[in-house]
Amino acid sequence: MEADRLKWDERYLTKPENNTPDSFLQENIGFLRRPRLLDIAGGYGRNALFLASKGFEVTLADISEVGFQKLASNPRSADLKIKPLRIDLDFPEALRFEKAFNSIVCINFRLQSELLKLIPDRMNQDDIFFWCSFNELQALETGFPIDKSLKPNEFIEYFTELTLIHHQRFEDQTGKRDGYIFRKN
Repeated sequence: MEADRLKWDERYLTKPENNTPDSFLQENIGFLRRPRLLDIAGGYGRNALFLASKGFEVTLADISEVGFQKLASNPRSADLKIKPLRIDLDFPEALRFEKAFNSIVCINFRLQSELLKLIPDRMNQDDIFFWCSFNELQALETGFPIDKSLKPNEFIEYFTELTLIHHQRFEDQTGKRDGYIFRKN
């Protein structure tokens, strides 16, 4: 946990902030359900800010204290419903919550299978899991870790409790990515 926290704290201290919400998220926000939304590995909150401004009650789950400090110091966060939650996603029990979320969003982070298996249990019927991350083409071209990339059609039939309602392979200003949107049965 500590090594991951230090890595992300350092990245958020040195990397210029990008406050533009994710393009796949902006284009597909209509699939999301209100009010409760979990933003997994949300960093300093660029997507949480966007979602909260659209009326979502966002829980931003991340490991980085620096990310949370940047979120708190962002003037856009003043009147928005964003609750920071520091968790280590290397431990699946980190996603155990008392109440289900209407939408779960994960952008540019490959969830490990132990965590993925817990996602449906954090949702009620008709709730949405919205996931977008780098694919193997991005890894081959840039050196992005191949084990952290999504493979072609890898999750189309992964979940038994969730139905795939949208899948897209695309390239945007971030890179080559795959987007998945699932609905709980």
